[in-house]
Amino acid sequence: MALCMIGIEEADETVYKWVINPDNKIVRLSGLLSRLYDDTQTDEEEAIEGYKGLIDAAWKDINEAWMRPWPVPKIFFSLAFYLASFNALLYEHDDGYSRPENTTKHLIIQAFIDPIPL
Repeated sequence: MALCMIGIEEADETVYKWVINPDNKIVRLSGLLSRLYDDTQTDEEEAIEGYKGLIDAAWKDINEAWMRPWPVPKIFFSLAFYLASFNALLYEHDDGYSRPENTTKHLIIQAFIDPIPL
């Protein structure tokens, strides 16, 4: 996540300390979700259900952290949340990273090429 913050004006020493703090739930869980979503691409039904339970628990904790006061500017808290959301989008129904033609390609087209007019 620290790499994503390079170039953001508000990224000061306090923010980087917040990112590496082991008690920082949202950053830790954002990374955990990335790994869990990737691991759900296994063939073992029982393992998939176990991972889905861990994913649900991690999202619950992230949403609770979102409701508390933020120790850093909102942009950094949002970054951790959006990274977790991106991984959900990429892996929730299929391996959108290894096989982008199945899901990811269509999502990108819908979001950027043929968006719903507001």
